[in-house]
Amino acid sequence: MLRGLRFVAALGGIFAVLPALAPSAAAAVLPSVSPMAKVSYRPAAVAAHLASYRASYALTLTRADPGGAVVAGDGRISIEFADVCQGYTLTQRLRTRTADDSGAVVESDLTSSSFESRDGKRLQFAIRNQVNGIVVESYNGVARIPKPGGAGRAVFTQPKRAPLVLPAGTVFPTMQLRLLLQAAAAGRNFVSVPVFDGPGEGGLSQTGSFIGKRQPARYAGVPAGLKGLAWWPVRMAYFAANGHGMRPDYEVGFRLFANGVSTRLVLDFPSFSFDGRLTHFRLLPRFPCRHG
Repeated sequence: MLRGLRFVAALGGIFAVLPALAPSAAAAVLPSVSPMAKVSYRPAAVAAHLASYRASYALTLTRADPGGAVVAGDGRISIEFADVCQGYTLTQRLRTRTADDSGAVVESDLTSSSFESRDGKRLQFAIRNQVNGIVVESYNGVARIPKPGGAGRAVFTQPKRAPLVLPAGTVFPTMQLRLLLQAAAAGRNFVSVPVFDGPGEGGLSQTGSFIGKRQPARYAGVPAGLKGLAWWPVRMAYFAANGHGMRPDYEVGFRLFANGVSTRLVLDFPSFSFDGRLTHFRLLPRFPCRHG
């Protein structure tokens, strides 16, 4: 999955900084997600080996509704994820170019880097979003959840602002991914947790994820490093953290492999959709960690 960051709104496109995104096969087999049916899993004793890797995805606009904010667009997502023993590092870059029905073009360049502790208690993040060469958003800070399943707090060093309270049950992005893999391996088909990934109050969302049936990696084009691994189709919805509204802000579809890597991304917004095709993938060497 595009691990780590969620989508950030910028007119001309609503873009992802993320874990893992016309519906693909992953979206087609799963129903739309409703916030009313919530099943939560506490991040206790969550164990899943996540691969360290670099990957790139080419984005193609597959749906643009008449009168919507986007009528044309493309882009690219680049990810580097690493298990560094004490935790996980994630660097992401999302570059998009979109146009509206007046012909106005918006070029967005969104970069982020983060470190999440292995126990899921600490997230350090740095995020910057440029639109047409101008920095429009920049966030740096640290979030902590002292007790798994408990409440937490995010402190921002840039821009300076009051700390953000994280409600009980909040998890950070890599912990969310590990919970998804834990649920998938156990045959559960739904996970709902609040997730915080960094960009201010907009970085806190309620998520609901449907997990489809386990599938073998037997389709053409699977890259080395994923061959022979099982995968699950996942459909994930992001809702406003305040709980208002029955419809999600956006949904993400993907094929989630047992080592945490995602392919066949779908970024589904109310008036447009992007597909993300894996164009480059390489496993990185494992750090010589003492844990398993």
